[in-house]
Amino acid sequence: MTTLMIADDEHLIRQGLASLNWESIDVKVVGVASNGAECWEMVQKIKPDVLLTDIHMQGYKGTEIARMVKERDLSTKIIFLTGYKEFEYAREAVELGIVSFVLKPSEPSEIFEAVNKAKIQIEQQNMMLNEQSSLKRQVKENQMALANKLLPDEEMLTNETVKVLITYLKNHFSEEITLGSASEIVHLCPVYLSRLVKKETGNTFLEILTRVRMEQACNMLRDPNNKIYEIALAVGIKDSKYFSQIFKRYYGMTPVEFRQNLLNNTNPLEAGVL
Repeated sequence: MTTLMIADDEHLIRQGLASLNWESIDVKVVGVASNGAECWEMVQKIKPDVLLTDIHMQGYKGTEIARMVKERDLSTKIIFLTGYKEFEYAREAVELGIVSFVLKPSEPSEIFEAVNKAKIQIEQQNMMLNEQSSLKRQVKENQMALANKLLPDEEMLTNETVKVLITYLKNHFSEEITLGSASEIVHLCPVYLSRLVKKETGNTFLEILTRVRMEQACNMLRDPNNKIYEIALAVGIKDSKYFSQIFKRYYGMTPVEFRQNLLNNTNPLEAGVL
C-alpha cells in the first residue's frame, strides 16, 4: 500500500483531505502536518511515498521542502496544493520534479488522479531499480564464471612442468612466492616459465597464484573465528586492505560481505551485493 502524508496550514483542508476514502485507491495516510517545519520533520522521519502539500506554509514553503527532498535524494513524490491559477511556481516545480499541481478547491477525483500519477512513477522507479539490481547480479555471476576459470583443471594440462608448478602453488600459497622463486622449484628461468604458463593455461603466473589464494580465503571465511587480517596473512598477503581489494575484484564483494551472506544462509556467490 502506498503511504501518503498531508501538509496544509488550514485545519479544514487538512481534515477534509485526511477524511477522503484513500483505501479505495490503495493509499494509507501516515501523517498530517500543520506547517512547513512540522512537515519537513515528519518527512524525514516517516519517509512517505507521496507528500500532498500546500505551497504556502509557515516554517517552510512547499517548494523549500521539495528542494530539501531532492537535495537529500529522498524518494518521496510531491504534489502541490495551490490556490494560484497562474501557477507562478510552475517552472521551479518542474526543476524540483514535482508530480502534479492540485488547485484549491478540488474534487476528490482530481486529488486521487494526482496521487495515482505519483503511484505510477513510484512503480516505474521500482521496476528500474529491480532491473538494475538484476543486471548487477548478472554482472557478478559473470565475474564469478570468469574468476572460476582462472585456475586451470590440472587433468586438462599436458605440460608436466606446469602441473608441478600448480601443485606447488596449492601447497605453498601461504608463503612469499614470486615468479623467480617458483622458477627455481621447476628449474627453469623466469622468462621461459612465464611464457610456458601463459601458453599452457591462458593465464599469467600471478593470476594463477592469486586464484589459488582467493579459493583458500573463501574456505577460511566460512569459519567466523578467522579474522580477516589473519586470513590475509594465511594466504600469503601481508596487507589486509590489499587482500580485501583483490577479493572484491574476483568475487564482486568484500570478504566481510561474503561472510555476512554466509551468516544469512545465502550463497555468497549468488547474492546481489554489488
